[in-house]
Amino acid sequence: MPELKTVFWDLDGTLADTEIHGHRVAFNKAFLEAGLDWHWDPDTYCKLLGIGGGLNRIRAFASSLLVDLSENEILEIHLCKQDIYTKILSNGQIRLRPGVKRLTTELCENGVNQWIVTTSSNTAVQAFMETNFGKARNPFDGFVCGDEVRLKKPSPEAYLLAIEKSKSKVSDIVVIEDSRIGMCAAIEANLICLITLPAWNNGSYKELELANSIVNHLGQESNLCSVLKGPPCHGGQITLEYLRQLLEVTPK
Repeated sequence: MPELKTVFWDLDGTLADTEIHGHRVAFNKAFLEAGLDWHWDPDTYCKLLGIGGGLNRIRAFASSLLVDLSENEILEIHLCKQDIYTKILSNGQIRLRPGVKRLTTELCENGVNQWIVTTSSNTAVQAFMETNFGKARNPFDGFVCGDEVRLKKPSPEAYLLAIEKSKSKVSDIVVIEDSRIGMCAAIEANLICLITLPAWNNGSYKELELANSIVNHLGQESNLCSVLKGPPCHGGQITLEYLRQLLEVTPK
């Protein structure tokens, strides 16, 4: 019988609404500082989220416009973006998603290991942690970020590294993600995956149907969640018991 011992959390869009009001805003400001007349509106940025990693998104967008940027220019834009994003975080403009604080606390209190597994940089992860968990007990045992892997999601490389670093068994892990590329990375690593739809999602989840469970968010007393796929969630909040249930009802 599997036993839930580890939860891998994606960061952007999963732990917090960082994408549209954080990373996207920072990218646009960095483009201005670089003298580029690029502006990623929410629709454009959501499409670009199908590409793992900010550097790769800049490369892909430049290529689509037939703009020849050197690797050094791309890196400078991304470094500028990281600095702007850190300032956005430090100003308290990015909040944890519903139910995240509750669930991370519950898992921590019950001895479940928690790791952040993200394509974001180490700088972005550290800034996020300082802003959201700096004055409270840190529920995370470690993290794997984009700097540590050669291939970003949807490659399973980050999750495979997280399995190794956390010394966890595949059968004892649940992944919490918000995107198709994250889901694909988790599935490729043979991990159970719960999808919490990002705040900007319009209710469509057809491309996410391979996930073991799909919810609109994790839920809290004042804002209960809805299950779109998977076992019923009694009480409207994703809990340790619900994650255990995913391991029990899903064949490996």
